[in-house]
Formats: sequence, C-alpha cells, structure tokens
Amino acid sequence: HRYTLPVNTINRDEVYSVLLRLAEKVGRRLRKEDYRGRLVWVWLRWAHFGSTTKHITLKHYIDDGQLIYKEGKKLIDPIQFKEPVRAIGIGTTLLIKDAKQLSVLFDDQKRDRLLLAQDSINNRYGEHTIERARSMHITLRKKVGGFKEPGQFH
Repeated sequence: HRYTLPVNTINRDEVYSVLLRLAEKVGRRLRKEDYRGRLVWVWLRWAHFGSTTKHITLKHYIDDGQLIYKEGKKLIDPIQFKEPVRAIGIGTTLLIKDAKQLSVLFDDQKRDRLLLAQDSINNRYGEHTIERARSMHITLRKKVGGFKEPGQFH
C-alpha cells in the first residue's frame, strides 16, 4: 500500500502513524487471501519527487500488520529527513499461500486469535472499527491533490 500525504511533512510521528495504518491494511489483505510474506519493504517519496526504498528479508513469514509495521519502522529509523516526505509505502513480498503454522508458542497463538477477532469485527462493522491507538487520528483520504478524473469537472 502507498499513500500520498495531503501536506508534505518532516514529522516522524506522522510518518510512523501513516506507516502503521498502511501496514495494518497490508496485513489484513494478506490474511484475507491467506498469504504470508517474508520480505518487508518501505518506500518514501520526498517533496522533490526523489524516492528512497529499503527492504529486509525475514527468517519467518508474517501476516500481522503490527509486525510488518515494526520491521518497516526499523528501516525508516536511520533515514535522515533532509526534506519533507510527500508519500509513504509499505508492503511484503516473497509470499507463500496457506502458510499457517501451528505454533507451540502461547504468544503466537494468542496473537493469531486476536487478529482473527479483529478481522471478524472489522468485516462486520466496517474497516477501522478496531485499530491500534497510534493510527486512530490518521484518516487516509481516497484522493489527494487537485487531480480530477475526466467527467468530474463541474
């Protein structure tokens, strides 16, 4: 998922909040299609339209937006924001389908049950009914900027 910010920013907290919202969307899509990913990538587009891309290959497959976010945040942390950020992206690749493993770790089982419950509630009552506190104040607009599709001019 990628998102163009309504206003360019150098505020890391704002970047991280949007990153979390996007990572949660990636995790939700992975779970919906029964995939897990092993490579996490992040992408930043700067105000001058240059971009930076970083990635990390994990030892295990993931489909949890929080874990995708944590890996993405680690990739962004060392980057110097010498100019404002215009757009943010995060995703996974090296995908595997039907990769659910029975875990002997209680925390993994607990997290899987929590994600299943969260997805169930969001499916029933609407996207972001349940979400992480850090991303609650962020609303991702469907369209940003002044571009209009043909036929939208009034």
